[in-house]
Amino acid sequence: MPIPDIAGLPPFAEFRDLETKLSELIQKYNNLLVSLDSLNVVSLTADHIDAGTLNAGIVTVRADYSGGAFIELSKDGIRINDGSKDTFLATNAGQVTMTGAKVQSTVSSYPRIELNSLSHLFKAEASANNHISVIADSTGQQPALLFSFNGKFALVQNNGTALLIQTPIGQGLGIQLSAESDIFISTFAKVIFQSWSKIYSNESGTTLQQELNSLSARIAALGG
Repeated sequence: MPIPDIAGLPPFAEFRDLETKLSELIQKYNNLLVSLDSLNVVSLTADHIDAGTLNAGIVTVRADYSGGAFIELSKDGIRINDGSKDTFLATNAGQVTMTGAKVQSTVSSYPRIELNSLSHLFKAEASANNHISVIADSTGQQPALLFSFNGKFALVQNNGTALLIQTPIGQGLGIQLSAESDIFISTFAKVIFQSWSKIYSNESGTTLQQELNSLSARIAALGG
């Protein structure tokens, strides 16, 4: 607080002195209520404060929690710290950084999107069992794109040597390519099939191996 400038009564004070001093005290009291500022208040303890605007450029508002965590509002911006790092930071330049955050468009209704660093990077859900997820570490730090439909899963994954399109064993899922025009495959290496019996013609209902066997039999019958 500023140094008080109210002197006491003189020795052998008379009634007139009391009257003057009382008038001085009333005047200073009224002035104090009108112009209360940081010169008058250094520390304030209160259970409830009603305020229109708190100027954070002058005042720092901070709440401390166990483990060193805190929330702070100051001239530099807004900080939320978990005791070891800033989990939320909004600077006075308008830049916002969130670390370890979970962002969701809705709590439980669908459709919804979710950003969650704990389980997946991004998830777009039509329902609980129908969604697309971007996973940074599916198996051995291999990024993957996961598709789920009615609880059945398909995976597109880079394993370091190949781009894999996988459907888990036992779920009865196949891979279907559909196009209104030609499907063109270009490679600098081989196109590898497990066997000719795995190449099937939907039109004839036979495999390439069956056709080759039939051709071989006809050639043998001709004496070739």
